[in-house]
Amino acid sequence: NVYNYPDPFINGTSFTFERTSVGNNNGSGVGEPINVTIKVFTISGRLIKTIRSYGITNTFVEVHWNGLDDEGDRLANGVYLYKVIATTIDGAYTSEALGRMAVVR
Repeated sequence: NVYNYPDPFINGTSFTFERTSVGNNNGSGVGEPINVTIKVFTISGRLIKTIRSYGITNTFVEVHWNGLDDEGDRLANGVYLYKVIATTIDGAYTSEALGRMAVVR
């Protein structure tokens, strides 16, 4: 389950989810590091932002976004879609989730 908070947002939001311990072979309760890619789309499907975070080991993952598109512009009011892709460092496991969020100023 992936959520962004706050939603709706004005100047920024954080994408949050709890990860499983995939790849945990050491008994520590923590899985191998993951890389996270978040893609933000307009409601019509145009990609406007790609956010990447590498080497995450926390069980509870939080990736902050300042609400700017890839060109550095603030988003207009409206509904946007996002896709979160979490991949183990070795690429053996990938999980994806879709969501929607709103910008209100």
